[in-house]
Formats: sequence, structure tokens, C-alpha cells
Amino acid sequence: MMNDRFAAELRQHLLETANERPAEGQVATIVESVAATPQRRPLIAGLPDLRGRIGPFPAAVRLGLIALALVLAAVAGALLAGGGGLRPSTPFEGTWTTIDVPDGSTMNLYVGAGNSPTVRLEDLFATGAACVADRTKVFTADGVGEITGNSLVVTYPNGGGCGSVLVAIAGAYLYDRDTGVLRDQDGLVWTRIRGGNAAVPTVPPEPSPSPTTSPTLAPVPSGTPEPALAAECADLTHGGTYTAPAELVSVTATVPGSPVYPWHGSRDFFYLSGPCEDYSPMTFVASTATIVNDGSCMSSRIDVTDFADAIARLDEPQGKDISKRIDLTIDGHPAARYDISKLSTCDGFGLWSGTIIGQGEMGSIYVIDVDGTLVEIELNRDGTQTPAELAEAHAIIESLQFTR
Repeated sequence: MMNDRFAAELRQHLLETANERPAEGQVATIVESVAATPQRRPLIAGLPDLRGRIGPFPAAVRLGLIALALVLAAVAGALLAGGGGLRPSTPFEGTWTTIDVPDGSTMNLYVGAGNSPTVRLEDLFATGAACVADRTKVFTADGVGEITGNSLVVTYPNGGGCGSVLVAIAGAYLYDRDTGVLRDQDGLVWTRIRGGNAAVPTVPPEPSPSPTTSPTLAPVPSGTPEPALAAECADLTHGGTYTAPAELVSVTATVPGSPVYPWHGSRDFFYLSGPCEDYSPMTFVASTATIVNDGSCMSSRIDVTDFADAIARLDEPQGKDISKRIDLTIDGHPAARYDISKLSTCDGFGLWSGTIIGQGEMGSIYVIDVDGTLVEIELNRDGTQTPAELAEAHAIIESLQFTR
């Protein structure tokens, strides 16, 4: 932009060089020249020798044109700066929100720029054990993500909490290009907040240097139920029968008495986990057809038509981290199981968004043909399970019962 000094010098130059009065005989010369000039040809024919016709620009005109160009450039820059800002560096960059299933609280996810973004997770009213002793119930965790394709995997070196206690957490999010939403490892759908304030930490967090100078990590919950469970949570820590919907079918699980894992179930949809108010090291969820997963593990198709099509699709990946198909029968229905050990072959293994194993995750994918309706089950775990806990999870899944 022009500053005041330049503007003053330009005005002074124009005043000194301006030709306010025509020279003697100048008007008569112009009249004679115009009378002798033939009719102007079309503009395109005159363009090649335009400078020759007009002659060199006077100094005052040149300076005026420069000043005009500077003003126009400044105006264009201002318009571009106010036209919505820069585009995100990745589809994940920005602010996302969802509703926590157990307690209905609002959760926000702030993702920074780049393929290894800083990430902040917030639960604005946390009801889990990590925040029981804290007056402020806002749960926060700062982490670092790794983006591969349409998958974001987040690690939180210091865990997360409301202040006095930290719990170990992790996150995996799959971006759906068709709908523009994120789906996490628990099946929650995150929507983007337009114009949201990306309050991500500017420096990636480091693990706490000493447990004596920072809050300690809370232990993994034992088989004892929480003192007060949310109304939406079914306590199965002493065994029992649990039934919940999975879109088109109703699913019933039987948990053995004195289970080795502290199972709880969501009453809103079929979802079994450890403590249902907090992070769980092992979960499994059932779903019928949703949005088809277009991850790089298998060929992308508009729909999965039947059981044969489903297992053909799941048989495609050849990575060592995905087991060969295990054929089963569950509740009298044809079924198949695939075990995944820290997925690295691709960015998402499974039929549908919401029930897939993401990159870096481990677990199992089941698909069951319930009288023509495909049911998919995702068992997701963090690798800390004992052989007895893992065997119990598979036994529960493989004894499920279905009602249309």
C-alpha cells in the first residue's frame, strides 16, 4: 500500500510536471492532425503497433499507473484475505463435535494442520471414574495424530482427565468423503463445526517426566461395578443376558456368571465394553448395513449385496496382519471371522463405516448372514487383554442370538 510520504512525493511531481496550458499552436496542430487521420481500423488490427501510435508514456502517467496498480493489488489482497481463509491442509483439520453416548455430554475434537497434527479432546461434562474427585467435570487430553489416507490415529502420551487423575486413552477416526463426517473406534459420528476455534496445543505433548510431579494414571477398572451407573448402562459384571438393537435386527448376548472381564452394555444400541462411562480397553459393537467402507483394504463398491459378496470382499487383502477367513455358524446362520493384529496393510478393514478396524488397531471382524440381512461385528482391543479375557469375548460373540 502507498504510504503518506510516497503519496506526497507523487502529488508534488504531478504538480511540477503538469501541462496546465497548451503551448502556442498546439490546439491547431491537433485539429489538423485529426482531420488528416483516416477512419480507425478495427481494434485488433491496431494492437500490434499500439505503442507506436501513442508514443512513450509521459513520466507523470507512468507514475500514476504504478500507483493505480499498487492500489488494485492491495484491494485484491484484502478481498482474498477476507474470502474465507486458507483451505485446511487435510480433511481432518478443524473442530469436530459429537454427543457422548453414555451420558449425553458434548465432546469436541480439535485437530491441527499437517499429516502429524496436534490434537485436543474435550468432554464438557465427564461422568467417568477419572473425574469423580474433581469439581470441574471437563475432561481434556492433548495428543499427536498420524494421518494415513482417510484414517487418523491419535496417541495421548499423558492420558487425559479432569485434573486430579489421568487415564490412558487413544483414538482412531475414519473420514467419510461422501458425508464429510468422522467415525471413531466406538462408532460415534463426529460432525465439523464451521468456523470453529481450533484450540489445539501448539507443541506436541511429552510423557510426564516423573509420576511424583504430575497426576498418576488410574488403573484399569476391575470387575467391581461403579457405585452409580448411568441409566443407559447395563451392568453385566456378574453375568446375565443383554439384548439391544442393531438397526434391522435385535441382538442378544449371554455373559457367563463371574466373567473375567467387567462387561457393561449400552441400552440404546448393541455395544458391549468395560466401563460404559469411560475408555474401555476392549469393546465390541454390532451393526447392519451403513455407509460402505471405501478404505484401501478392498475394492470399493456401491453396496454389499449378500453374504457371498461380503466374504469375497473381505478375502481380498493379503497382508500378514489380517488372518485368513475362519468359517463359523452363529445362531444357526453362516458366519465368518477375520483376526487383525495391528493393521498396517491398509487404512480400514471392514464392510461399513462404524464397524471397521482402523490402521494401527487390532481386533476381529465378524460377518453373519441373518436370513438375508448382513450383520457385522467389530471387536476392538488394545492388546493388553489376557488370553482368558480374549477367549471370553470371542465366546460371547460366537454365541449371539438374532431376532429380526
